[in-house]
Amino acid sequence: MNSDVSIEKIYQENWKKVYNYAYGIFMQRETAEDLAAEVFLLVMEHMDSFEPGKGTMGAWIGSIAHNKVRDFLKKAYRNRETCVESLPEIPIYDAISDEKWGGLRCLENRRAIHILRQLSEEERCFLEFRYGLELNNEEIGRIIGTTANAVSHRYTRLMEKCRKLDGQ
Repeated sequence: MNSDVSIEKIYQENWKKVYNYAYGIFMQRETAEDLAAEVFLLVMEHMDSFEPGKGTMGAWIGSIAHNKVRDFLKKAYRNRETCVESLPEIPIYDAISDEKWGGLRCLENRRAIHILRQLSEEERCFLEFRYGLELNNEEIGRIIGTTANAVSHRYTRLMEKCRKLDGQ
């Protein structure tokens, strides 16, 4: 581990990505916050196990986040908790941001929520690797156990599905 990189800097650079990843899957603010906090506790506890030669810090944190999400889903299933099946919370917009963006920002978010509600947990998770955690195909492939080429094809098919869902 590079001693020039502090935990605080790692946290600042990756918190939003991990939060967005969890939010994109569960679509619940509290769940996303809790999972992101748990991820960074694990990052702090296991900082010595990060090996730069095996991938980037972001990919390592993404892998931890992915495992935490899987653990949460398994626990929720075992306990028969309703987590993802519950309706996603509707984002709250303030008048300033709507006015600043001419309502476009709100419309885009509503379209995204409409599409995400129709995707499976697995599909949302896959999209969140790319957009939430900002991982590349090779990093995603390592996490889910496939090739970068397979990730690319799956991503292309999923984006086509999203376009179709947007057109409904």
